[in-house]
Amino acid sequence: MSQRIPRTVPALLILLAIFSLTLLGSATPAAAQGDGWKKHIEFSAAIAPAKGEFPPRLVITTQVSPDWHIYSVTQPKGGPKVTKISVDESSDYKLVGEFKPTVAPHIKPPDVFPVNSEEHEGTFMWVAPLEIKSGINLAQLTVAGTIKGQVCDPSQCINFSTPFEAELDSSLVVPATVDVTVSAPSASDSQESSLGLWTALGLAFLGGIILNVMPCVLPVIGLKVLAFIEQGGQSRSKIFLLNFWYSAGVIAVWLALAALATLFQLGLGELFQSAGFSIVMAAVIFVMGLSFLGIWEIPIPGFIGTEDVTKLGEREGYEGAFAKGTITTILATPCLGPFMGGLFIGLLGRPSYEVYAIFFSIGLGMSSPYLVLGLLPQATRYLPKPGAWMNTFKEIMGFLLIGTTVYLLTVLKMHLIIPTMVLMIGLGAVCWWIGRVPPTADPSRRWRALGEGILVGTLIGLAAFFLIAPDMEARVEFDRMRFFDTEIERMISDGELVLKGELPVFKRPWQPYTERKFNWLMKHNKPVLIDFTADWCLTCKMNEKAVLKTDSTTRFLQEHGVYSLVADWTHDDEAIEVTKKLNELGVEAIPLVAIYRPGDPKNPILIPGTLTKAELRADVLKALEQTQMAEKPGPASRQ
Repeated sequence: MSQRIPRTVPALLILLAIFSLTLLGSATPAAAQGDGWKKHIEFSAAIAPAKGEFPPRLVITTQVSPDWHIYSVTQPKGGPKVTKISVDESSDYKLVGEFKPTVAPHIKPPDVFPVNSEEHEGTFMWVAPLEIKSGINLAQLTVAGTIKGQVCDPSQCINFSTPFEAELDSSLVVPATVDVTVSAPSASDSQESSLGLWTALGLAFLGGIILNVMPCVLPVIGLKVLAFIEQGGQSRSKIFLLNFWYSAGVIAVWLALAALATLFQLGLGELFQSAGFSIVMAAVIFVMGLSFLGIWEIPIPGFIGTEDVTKLGEREGYEGAFAKGTITTILATPCLGPFMGGLFIGLLGRPSYEVYAIFFSIGLGMSSPYLVLGLLPQATRYLPKPGAWMNTFKEIMGFLLIGTTVYLLTVLKMHLIIPTMVLMIGLGAVCWWIGRVPPTADPSRRWRALGEGILVGTLIGLAAFFLIAPDMEARVEFDRMRFFDTEIERMISDGELVLKGELPVFKRPWQPYTERKFNWLMKHNKPVLIDFTADWCLTCKMNEKAVLKTDSTTRFLQEHGVYSLVADWTHDDEAIEVTKKLNELGVEAIPLVAIYRPGDPKNPILIPGTLTKAELRADVLKALEQTQMAEKPGPASRQ
């Protein structure tokens, strides 16, 4: 006889699940927005009063540090990140024109990007005309909004997002070269805007109809209508009203989604700019796909037994019909993941009333079968009946849902793709573990399997994003620096760049090894430490984790002016210079650390195999003390 599960256990499991999702949502420190950009760019916002032919204008003054730049608000797609200036909606004011800069951006022809890059430097303004509601005192008005983009120098870019509040500044001088006069919209412009909205409403309605063939929804239609017919008896009006209130429940859910979107001002498409959101979405859709493939089972409307569905229809009354419409739509949302993603992106930039209208149109399209069948109950005979075909359809949809996760991976930053795939594999194992317990098993066994699955899933998520993700981010950054070095080498050889100072030799720690970089450092009497490593070398990675690429070691090297280079030997066809250097040292195995005295490229201190922080520091200090070239015929090796 099984023991009863204490009431606190389900609550604890739910709290653990919420904690796991919170960790996953926050376990992307590299994607979080920091304040490092504030050292390189400053914004100030103000309202310039009307003057002559110019209406009141919103002015964003931008100051960019020397050697840094920001991209324009008109940056072509396919290039670097465009600067976006958004203004909060208000009944007191509205923008009646686009933001224009007081200084034209510098146009950089296609090089790294396939399109022109539009770069702003120094100090300039972005200016846009405002229309103020009649009766509003401009001196008491505050215009709020957000500026998003990235600020860059030749070696790095930093994302930023900052709010602003602008108030009247009567002394603000805006250069007259900026043409921000307000022009009335032409008839063609109005027609184009109207056509865009009506087209969106039509497509939304069609999309709502298509949602009814999703596996979570399709089998429910006939069962629901039949239940309402049974409740209504021979009264057509009651049958229609039951379907009407059920449809109202469906539409209410979509209007609630519209309210959430507009209240939080997420811009909908911006949700996918959050790594945490994309990862959670991918995880949810992935486990739903596994459910459709039979790896595990969850009660989704349309695939629960006919008896259970019938029970939902037993509650009579219009309130019950409305409640069932909302519940069924909410429970069906896992099947709508791929559709919702495209919808979010398509609504980007639309005003609130259009968002509400489009969501209403989706709900109306989704509920239209109920309304039609409420008017024509005899049409139910043409609906597909539940049967074996549902299993095949469900499995096909499972593959489609899993395929959708591939798209979500493409919107992630490169260093998060592998950790997310690790999470998917872990979730697959968790779903398999839970699915091994049959639905008829003792409740204590099912709760135990669920608790074990949540615990394992949490541990895998922590490992993926706190252990693997930082390594992947470092690898992506290293590849980026290596690409930059390649571009520098190409520009030098093509005569596009004259090598001056330390242009290709930044003081950034652990940058890629190149022969030109090493020779320059030796010529200028710089101490150098080279880490010979490879991704397939486990001992190398242990050295890096425990000794080399730690904060204390990096700080120690920087304090003593030691340049640290990484000679990556992962792919020998891409590491010709590394192979050449190893041959020069007479070494055929890694890991290897070579410490070069200032100005002495011939007699390094070699540290093969594993090492400790104390040994490394002692050898670095020894190399710094020996400023004269050693009188030895070859490299000195410490065994």
